[in-house]
Amino acid sequence: MVLTRVIRAPVAMVWGAWMNPETLPKWWGPDGFTCRTSRIDLREGGEWLFDMIAPDGTVFPNHHRYTLVRPQTRIEYTLHWGENGPKHADA
Repeated sequence: MVLTRVIRAPVAMVWGAWMNPETLPKWWGPDGFTCRTSRIDLREGGEWLFDMIAPDGTVFPNHHRYTLVRPQTRIEYTLHWGENGPKHADA
């Protein structure tokens, strides 16, 4: 599956939103969800360990492992269901 989205903003601004450990958890996820971050290291070889919390309080553990980071061009990561959990997808 390939998802494409056009964002009407400068590349540097969009990249900054993705790669800023302070702001990424504030906008990540579906509308109404919040993120609770345990660890965040947004670089190739780094990881983001967090919980997505649904409006009803359901907690969804997530663990992103960053496999490729090309500044202002491409981010690739593997998504696991929680720390050391099963692999869910590559993004």
